[in-house]
Amino acid sequence: MSEQSKGFRLSASVAYAIVLLVLLVLLFGAAIAVGYQVVYSDNQLRHLPEMTMVRGDKTEKVELPATIHDVREGERIILTGSYQTKTHDSMLVEVGGAKLVLFVDDNEAYSIMGEANTYPAFQKSPATDVMLVTLPNINGAKTFRFEYTIPEAQDSFTLPVVYIGENTVLFEYLASEYALMFIFSGVLIAAGVLLIFFTLLVMRRIAQANSIIYLGIVCVLAGLTGLEGNGLAIYLLTLPNFLYALSMVGILLFAVPLLQYAKLSLDPKHKRPLVAIQVISGLFTLTLLSLHLTGLVSFAQSRFAVHAVILFATATFVFYTLFEFLAFRNVQAQLHIVPACVLFLFVALDIINGFFSKMVAENLFFQVGVLAFMAWTTIIGWGYMRRLLDEAERSRQLELEVTTMNRSLDMQRTLYQNLSHSTDEVRRVRHDLRHQLSAIRGYLKKGNIDGALGYVETISGAIPEISDKLLCDNFAVNAVAVHYLDKAIENKIDTDLKLVVPEDLGRISDHDMSIIVGNLFENAIEACLHVPEGKRFIRMSCKVIKNRLTLAIDNSFDGSYSEKDGAFYSRKREGKGVGVSSVQAVVERYDGSMKIEAADGVFMVSLYVKM
Repeated sequence: MSEQSKGFRLSASVAYAIVLLVLLVLLFGAAIAVGYQVVYSDNQLRHLPEMTMVRGDKTEKVELPATIHDVREGERIILTGSYQTKTHDSMLVEVGGAKLVLFVDDNEAYSIMGEANTYPAFQKSPATDVMLVTLPNINGAKTFRFEYTIPEAQDSFTLPVVYIGENTVLFEYLASEYALMFIFSGVLIAAGVLLIFFTLLVMRRIAQANSIIYLGIVCVLAGLTGLEGNGLAIYLLTLPNFLYALSMVGILLFAVPLLQYAKLSLDPKHKRPLVAIQVISGLFTLTLLSLHLTGLVSFAQSRFAVHAVILFATATFVFYTLFEFLAFRNVQAQLHIVPACVLFLFVALDIINGFFSKMVAENLFFQVGVLAFMAWTTIIGWGYMRRLLDEAERSRQLELEVTTMNRSLDMQRTLYQNLSHSTDEVRRVRHDLRHQLSAIRGYLKKGNIDGALGYVETISGAIPEISDKLLCDNFAVNAVAVHYLDKAIENKIDTDLKLVVPEDLGRISDHDMSIIVGNLFENAIEACLHVPEGKRFIRMSCKVIKNRLTLAIDNSFDGSYSEKDGAFYSRKREGKGVGVSSVQAVVERYDGSMKIEAADGVFMVSLYVKM
């Protein structure tokens, strides 16, 4: 495995470990939140007692919280009551789905969504808002009047409990009530963002890693669903309408990336039914989104339908995992059976909780299920990524070997052509030699010594020169060096070669040593071609030092090069230079090391390999 690949796998492992560590920290925070319960005395946290409710022409006493049914559009509900307050007291006011104006001693103290333009028209009713209202800093009895206006007809509307106490006490109450959901939302959003960025930054070169991106999107959307109606999030961020919109987007779009994750991660044999379900879910989601944005349907009216789509999407996921495993023994499907079933179970529990039983906070089951699904599939995903990295490395090595082999074949083809040309010339000379000897014999019979000598000089000049350059004792390396030396001379490059390469290279194959010399020499010639004539030079030296074969090559260049993370990239093609990669692979194969430097118009490469 190359140093670059080792570094890549190390960075991927570190990044993945960071993701898991962050998730563990967030989960630990969630666990603390589960056990976070604050016990208050009657003097710390109080709530308004029995109040008088006026609804139309009907007046009655109610205990908060109180649920009223069959609420008409535009209906007004008025609550009145008196209570003994203390200095520094504040009131925790929480309202959703209605406008509220609060009066203290007949003076308007605060209004939540009091004007029609304070929330987008497509919402049709205000989002849940939470506010700490500072009361007059006077001990004594005060009269409170809450005027609710219902913008949209509802099957039921809940009048919430109104708490009174100091600000710190009221905030602690908010934290104890909503911290769990708030942390779960934060965990899912943070985990999703981490997964997306981790994949884009570390795994971007692997196409199959796209499934992890969609898993991250699923987590982010699930986290968004817990923001609307979360008193702690609303109080801290003070953006109720924005949180409402985020929650709506999260719940509406959730099924789409979940099905895409299922398709990419399972890679099923029969994709068409799954693609058809994706298209149907996407069209349904787009239709609902259009209806919401135009104000024709409110989010509250479509909530059950949206949850049904999510349940259908998770059921599809479960079906495909079981079918693919039972029918085709799909390994990825087998690994996803448990997390898919867990997600389906918790989505079903969330629907039962939200629309029937109200056992826990709304969306809590949903978020816990997604969190468990994410944790499980993340572990699966890491094993999958490891296999992809190994396959990518094997593919890279194979590509490198093929490229190197092609380059070697090209070099051998050139050497063969030169040898063939020389052989043809020798054959022609031998063919003509008989006639030339007859001519010399004729000169000698006539005693014309000078004529014979002149004829010999003439034919000697016509005999083609056959290269007999010997740059080193190793035949293969010498042939490669001579080949590129001729190219360097042809391109008017000043060349100085000092190659002490023995015939026996120990465990280093002649082929691998030829790859080193050939690639570095060729790269040096290519770099020199961008330098003006007269300034081109190549200096190469190679020798054996203590069972190590060392090589250094310096060449002129125009100062232009591309470097990233210590790797030099080719100017002839996109990506890292093939020649450099080939040399690096050979050097690592023989437990060696290579160093590349560039300074003052000189490009320098030095390396060693163990013989």
